[in-house]
Amino acid sequence: MAYHNNIFETNHNEGELTLADIEKASGTFLNQTVLENPLYSEIIRKNFSLARDIGFTGTPVIIVMPSENATIQKTTVFLGMTDKAKISAAIDKAR
Repeated sequence: MAYHNNIFETNHNEGELTLADIEKASGTFLNQTVLENPLYSEIIRKNFSLARDIGFTGTPVIIVMPSENATIQKTTVFLGMTDKAKISAAIDKAR
């Protein structure tokens, strides 16, 4: 939660975070060698590709679905923030 709050305190829009922002928010030093690691780059590339293919264009995206035997009828997708009541209803629906 501290990392999340620190990122939002930068007041930078999506895509404008700097390495210094991330270092400060995480409380640890992330050097360019770590950030350019092909393993991490590939995971990030696949996540962006999947999000784009599904049609997600921003954050947050919240997906509520059962961990087993998921169906469209038991799945709720929130594009953007939502309230507690709607999330609770989505959890009930997933059961």
